Amino acid sequence: MPKRDVLRKRLISQEFSTQFSDNAEINKSDEATTADDIISSIREVQEEDLFTKLIEFDKQATASLHVLQKYESESGLHLTLLTLFILCEIFGGAVMLIPVNLAVLLSSSNLQTFSFYLNLLLAQFYDETIKVLIKAIVARQRPGANDARFPRINKFSFPSGHSSRMGMLGFILISDPNRSFQFYLTFIFLAVTVCSSRVMLGRHYVSDVIGGFIIGTLNAVIFRTMFWAPEDTFEGWFTKFVDVTESFGL
Repeated sequence: MPKRDVLRKRLISQEFSTQFSDNAEINKSDEATTADDIISSIREVQEEDLFTKLIEFDKQATASLHVLQKYESESGLHLTLLTLFILCEIFGGAVMLIPVNLAVLLSSSNLQTFSFYLNLLLAQFYDETIKVLIKAIVARQRPGANDARFPRINKFSFPSGHSSRMGMLGFILISDPNRSFQFYLTFIFLAVTVCSSRVMLGRHYVSDVIGGFIIGTLNAVIFRTMFWAPEDTFEGWFTKFVDVTESFGL
């Protein structure tokens, strides 16, 4: 056989082997890609299924606790708890706590008290701002069982403003070493009752309350760490405040 024909056969054989090898690698790559896609799809379905189950559990738990939103019940316990939770809703709201904070601030007789409650007032405004922004972004509607006979300020549910407020105030007040043990117990009882009222009255889902409390606590940690001003920052303010109160004979 001529040498030219031998070389030609070798070239054809090498080309076929290379093409076969490339096709095999492509097939392996396609199989690997297909397997990855299947695994990824399974994970997405599992994650979605878990999220759906959590949402459904949240709704069921919330619905089971909406027992105090009806006026028709005539039991003494129902009316007592209903009254208690409505009072907690009122006294745990910003329209009540911010003026109380302001009143304590204006009655301050020393720089330490003045500085603490001015910082606390600013912390409340900080918490309110973060809460409003999150509500606007998440835009979760309130539970369907939310009774229209109860007045409400806004239609968004997550996070619970009352719970966020309790988390923020709780962290700051309880971390103050000058508080008494009785104060700690009283505030803990108030915080638990206020947070419970949000679900009992049909205002929020359970997750709104838990999430709100966590957000409020985180807001307190951030404010206490980054924005809490030392006493000497407000010394000039306190001096002017004292001068004004004395000029009015207060």
